[in-house]
Amino acid sequence: MNVRIAHYTQELKDLYEGSPFYGPCLTSVLKELADDDFFWQPSSGSHTIAEIISHIIYWRKSLIKRLQGDHLYKGSMKSPENWKSLQDLKLMGLRDLQNKLAESQALLIALLQKQDDSLLSTEFQKGVTYERVIEGTIQHDIYHIGQIAFLKNLRKN
Repeated sequence: MNVRIAHYTQELKDLYEGSPFYGPCLTSVLKELADDDFFWQPSSGSHTIAEIISHIIYWRKSLIKRLQGDHLYKGSMKSPENWKSLQDLKLMGLRDLQNKLAESQALLIALLQKQDDSLLSTEFQKGVTYERVIEGTIQHDIYHIGQIAFLKNLRKN
């Protein structure tokens, strides 16, 4: 039985579009935002909602790639993909960014649902299990959902 994988899959579903314990899910936080709200920068050097969404997608990519069998891919804090420039994101367009977020969610869920609980104790990289990376991905997403909610409230006031 895959009780633990099912638990983590449900956690990912809840944080994206469910009713998580901590508060609103990602899709509800993003609701009712105008296109320009996604690119609004409260101060020089601070991140926008679009940049945070892109960053979430980037960090999910390591787990997705590994689950797809690509053991050579490694995300890097130094990668320009980690925090794409606001200019690049504007060129990409909001709809494309939102589609990539939805695709990352669907793909991550689908890939995890194909696994069994034995994956969780398998090494993702030296000294780090898949379970730790999945938990970290969930924690990372929740952290950034809070930032997005804060920016949304700041923008509205």
